[in-house]
Amino acid sequence: MRKIPLAVAALLTCAMTVAAAAQPAFVERKQVSAATARKLVDACIAYAEARHETIGCAVVDIAGVLIDFHAMQGGQATFSERRS
Repeated sequence: MRKIPLAVAALLTCAMTVAAAAQPAFVERKQVSAATARKLVDACIAYAEARHETIGCAVVDIAGVLIDFHAMQGGQATFSERRS
C-alpha cells in the first residue's frame, strides 16, 4: 500500500523537474524606439495640458538609458532628476 503514494510522489517530482528545465535561459525584452518614445512623451504632455498640470516626462530603456525627455515650461528643477 505504501508503494502507490511513493510512486505518485516520485512521478510528480520528475514532472516538476522537467517543467523547470524547459524554461528558456534568456528572456526577450521589447525595445522602445525613439519615435515611439516621442509619441509616449507627447501623449503625456497632452494629458497634462488638458488637466492644466505642469509635468516632466522621461522614457528610458531597460538599462535606464534616457531615450526621450521633456519638461514643460514653468516646471521645477526636480523634473529633470531621476526618480526611483
